[in-house]
Amino acid sequence: MAEQQKKPKKITPKRLYNIAVYYLQRYESSVESLRRVLIRRIDKSALVHEIDKDEAVEWAEDVIKKMMQFDFVNDERYSENQIRSMFQKGTSIYKMKAKLKSKGVPDETIETALSLFVSVTDNVDMRVAVKYAKRRRFGAFRQSKEVRKEKRNKDMAAMSRAGFDFGSSKTVIDAETLEELEEFLT
Repeated sequence: MAEQQKKPKKITPKRLYNIAVYYLQRYESSVESLRRVLIRRIDKSALVHEIDKDEAVEWAEDVIKKMMQFDFVNDERYSENQIRSMFQKGTSIYKMKAKLKSKGVPDETIETALSLFVSVTDNVDMRVAVKYAKRRRFGAFRQSKEVRKEKRNKDMAAMSRAGFDFGSSKTVIDAETLEELEEFLT
């Protein structure tokens, strides 16, 4: 016996507000991501209930403005936190920009957050490349020199796919010892 799917409740301004608050309690979000969540909920409700979608979208915009006034959603803070997190994981700057752009963060906000981060950190490209190589155990982070030579091309390709330039990738992969890379890990 197939379980019946719950039908969505009718969208009201109060309901949209509650949806936004609940979502922002669980996830840090960009303004555009919150907008997408609210629009998706409006669309689901519109399939079952007769509602004016244009009016509901206006309600969603009002809710977003309130969330911004309360500082529950803030693209600058979101992008800075995401960049910090991605830096710790060893994500390339190219991938950082792409991820933030996919979340709907404006280009100038991304550039501002990156410039703040880059101004504090020296040689960012090499640092994140070394962190990525360490996490994936590429180059000098491999135990065996034979395996290191055997896997060099695959490691270079993986670094390239991850968004690192050839120079950074070559330096990290071809390093003979961990001491050569240690300056980038501190």
